[in-house]
Amino acid sequence: MLDSIGDALTLTAAKFPHKTALINYGGPRLTFSQLNERVNRLANALKGLGVRKGDRVAYLFPNTSAFVETHFAVAKIGAVGVPLNVRLVGRELHYQIDHAEAVCVLFHEAFRKTIEGIKGDLRKVRTFIGHGQGGDGILSYEEVLQQGESQEPVETVQLYDQNVVLYTAGTTGVPKGAVLSHKNSLFNA
Repeated sequence: MLDSIGDALTLTAAKFPHKTALINYGGPRLTFSQLNERVNRLANALKGLGVRKGDRVAYLFPNTSAFVETHFAVAKIGAVGVPLNVRLVGRELHYQIDHAEAVCVLFHEAFRKTIEGIKGDLRKVRTFIGHGQGGDGILSYEEVLQQGESQEPVETVQLYDQNVVLYTAGTTGVPKGAVLSHKNSLFNA
């Protein structure tokens, strides 16, 4: 039975462990088993860093496996994902991260300067995780991921728990956060 978006990946990895799940442009292919292991590692590492069920976790990635890994890892621990649009500028990212009350921000190396420019003003964020080298209060994505255990994270996540906050375009004012449950996300998939 599927109670969360995270369950969908777990079940697929069990059923099709050696089938290709993701192809990174210019990078490695991941099977469903490999993807699920990386997701579990990241999920358990995030829990180890203090991210709890219901916490908001913002992430800023282009179309890469890290986006997928983060999306599923956050879901598996019952945290609420806040995917950010890669076309936003610093002040827009600041607004959405702050408004969502995110406690953790994960981002691609391409956005490091933008995140560094706003990180001092983000009220609730305790942890920043970026691709590439760590430093200046930013943890390395791969190092964090490798610190997590590969087993399924232990957390009860249910259909009506919050899954993601998607920000609207803000055509009549500032963007609003639309909250989707795991059930919404499963039906959407």
